[in-house]
Amino acid sequence: MEMLAVYFAISDNLKAFKKKLKRKDKKKIIVIRSDSKSTIEQLNRRSKVKDDIIKRIYNSIIKIVGKISCTLVFDYLRRTSNRAGKILELLRKETKYYNVSTKKKLTGIVVE
Repeated sequence: MEMLAVYFAISDNLKAFKKKLKRKDKKKIIVIRSDSKSTIEQLNRRSKVKDDIIKRIYNSIIKIVGKISCTLVFDYLRRTSNRAGKILELLRKETKYYNVSTKKKLTGIVVE
């Protein structure tokens, strides 16, 4: 899903990328951040894409990047440094302390 999110982030903003690249005074570097370390490693070609569906999405990203005359930098951003990620972490921690079947709060020590 993270690879698909990166694909849509690039494809949805392709027009904005091209508009910014027309300006001569600006540097031609675009940074795309994600909180998925494995996705960033795959996009930076540090690790291989093994799944066929993800490989198709990856190839589509590479094809789109080839159309843009700039440097795309894929950067890993820790989830705790990301506003949306902080909200997800808080929700995850809150639901962790509740028993799903009885919807009662669990007591005791929770080991991660």
